[in-house]
Amino acid sequence: MTNSLAANDIAAVHGGYAPYRVALLKGGVKLYELQPEGRKSLLSILGSSRSSLHTKAFTVDDHTGFIGSFNFDARSISLNTEMGVLFNEPVLVERMRVLFRSETDPGSSYRVSLSKKGSLR
Repeated sequence: MTNSLAANDIAAVHGGYAPYRVALLKGGVKLYELQPEGRKSLLSILGSSRSSLHTKAFTVDDHTGFIGSFNFDARSISLNTEMGVLFNEPVLVERMRVLFRSETDPGSSYRVSLSKKGSLR
């Protein structure tokens, strides 16, 4: 999940991600892009500000999760000034999944997909 171009406060950030959407979708990744005025929950895995691209969050199984700002790239590994928390806690993993389902429902985000011809829709 990331911001749609319409919801992004920095168009260049979206431009860095956009060229990879088709390949990601062909690889089986499910992509969701937040709508500019989607339903707002009281608590969000994406934070409370409009600068929601910064948070990285994922679950691995029913027990393990990660939440942080750390970028998973070589530059961040060597020049890291950010952090994250890796945890083994089923209750937190389930809470993250509930929040994700809320943020990815059609009232809050677009589901990016491929047409039969392979173009984005």
